[in-house]
Amino acid sequence: MVNICFYDNETQELLGRISKHHLQEAVIPAYSDDYKVFLNRRFETRPDIYYWEVVSQNINDGTVSIYLLPDLDKLPSYGEKAIQFNKHKRTTHFLKQYNIVEVDFGHHVALLEGGSNQKKNTNYLSNLLQYELHKRRPCVVLSVDAHSIQVLPLTTKIKPENLKLSPASLKELAIRYREKSSYFIPSMIQSVSAFRVFPPRLAAGSYADHGKKIPIAEWDKSRIEELLAIRFKPSLKAIIDPLKAEVRKLQTERAKNLDTLNSNKDFITAQETEIDDLKGLIARIGVEELGEQGDRETVIEQLKIVYSGN
Repeated sequence: MVNICFYDNETQELLGRISKHHLQEAVIPAYSDDYKVFLNRRFETRPDIYYWEVVSQNINDGTVSIYLLPDLDKLPSYGEKAIQFNKHKRTTHFLKQYNIVEVDFGHHVALLEGGSNQKKNTNYLSNLLQYELHKRRPCVVLSVDAHSIQVLPLTTKIKPENLKLSPASLKELAIRYREKSSYFIPSMIQSVSAFRVFPPRLAAGSYADHGKKIPIAEWDKSRIEELLAIRFKPSLKAIIDPLKAEVRKLQTERAKNLDTLNSNKDFITAQETEIDDLKGLIARIGVEELGEQGDRETVIEQLKIVYSGN
């Protein structure tokens, strides 16, 4: 027999127990210190809470003790909000392409065998399997329909195929999103239920309202579009790469032309200054001294006298 016991981590109160009899293997959460694990459970003593964070997990002679903390400020999913707001509303009312959201992909499970031996799940298909996307993570919305959302997941793991998200796209979000660099995972684009999608946490600490749009930077939008074009139609790369090279060439030429233009402006300014100085000298000589019929040599001689006097 395997007993799975759930405790409130703060009060140590037993919230509930599941007993499994005559099973060779029991499915339990695959807890890890490396990332947060969340469970959906309703307990008779806490009927108002159904979303819990797993703080720790102990296994002793067939008893699995799971210690939980309630996520009290968690908002409803976009799917739930659409139902609450108006049964005729859909997620398209709240979400737009290139918004940042949080998606709960669920948690991995482990198989408890013999009361203490754990192994990875490779057979129970109703649960997440190894190498499938898991945990709660930020994502970028690619498309939205009435009940599902296609998302581009983000990760902090650096891989050659992952593209870095610019810090400008995360500036409104909580510090935990910005502690490390985030990268797009193009190989893990997913379509998920709107009931898995939630508003992200903001810099002030609270979750964003469902109506608040948090779009990524324009630069990142362009990079995603190029990424998707190349990924789903590789032949476009042969077109895009020469165009990018031509753009770089034009940018270089533009920079040179701007330098030349600025140099010409400086030269013209200097010439205009000299002309103004000459006009000033002529004004100081006066028409009476030069005479209306003064020839060129007379003007030059008068200018020399005035100039030498300065």
